[in-house]
Amino acid sequence: MWASPPPQQQQQQQQTTVNTNVVVSQPSPAVVLVNNRVGRDCLGCSITNMLLFNPVLGLIAVIFSCMARDAYEQGDSDKGFAHFKVARILNILSPLVTVGIIILVIIISSTT
Repeated sequence: MWASPPPQQQQQQQQTTVNTNVVVSQPSPAVVLVNNRVGRDCLGCSITNMLLFNPVLGLIAVIFSCMARDAYEQGDSDKGFAHFKVARILNILSPLVTVGIIILVIIISSTT
């Protein structure tokens, strides 16, 4: 008596396909804005104008040059640049005013 073999059960396996997209990217670098405005203060020119041409305008130019340097060191480049512009204008005016006064004195002394 032979026993018949047990019926084979067919196991159905479901195959599922999973499509996974992996995106690999580098993290974006941090952007740091640096103000590259050079700290100009024309202190040497101001001192030269004070000693050689016009002590009054030269002294005011030295003061504005020092204020520009201080503002640049504190990181306030806009304020430093504004003080630099005033010092630059005074450094231009100082020799012009002195030469104008000398010419005026020569003209006045030659006519009298």
